[in-house]
Amino acid sequence: MSLVSQSPYLYNDTLRNNIFMGRMISQVDEELATSFLKLMGLDYLTAGDDELLDLEVGENGKRLSGGQAKRVCLVRSLLSNADWFLWDDPFSSVDVIFEKKIIERLKQLPLLTGKTLVITTHRITTARAADRILLLEKSQGIVEQGDAYKLNSNQGEIYEHFQKQMVTNISLS
Repeated sequence: MSLVSQSPYLYNDTLRNNIFMGRMISQVDEELATSFLKLMGLDYLTAGDDELLDLEVGENGKRLSGGQAKRVCLVRSLLSNADWFLWDDPFSSVDVIFEKKIIERLKQLPLLTGKTLVITTHRITTARAADRILLLEKSQGIVEQGDAYKLNSNQGEIYEHFQKQMVTNISLS
């Protein structure tokens, strides 16, 4: 199992060492890491791919934004060879357009075939990409569960939860 928490930690080291965490790595591993960094929109951090894995991130990733640091940890998670991935609100720091691109690319990864990805989210855009949805309340536990189509069904607790997020009919007069 691989967990990426709400505020993951990065060591005062390079992207390479933060991603592979001391594991022996091959050229293929490095190429895969670079492709995942690109998938997560982090390739612009250096002038070229050759320097990307050698980028120093600073203690707890202080040379990166919080969203960039989280996406580095998502790359580390993807390369962990886990069967289960648990990501806590992984796309909260990216706009919904970029989030959609990341999710589309993730769904195409052969590496995730047969694996389980559990994502917590407050965003309808992330929830719509799921196969199954569970609505959890702190005091009640699971309130409702079902297929993602419930978001479009105009019924149920899941639909109502996300409907509250929608901005409708703003009058400025």
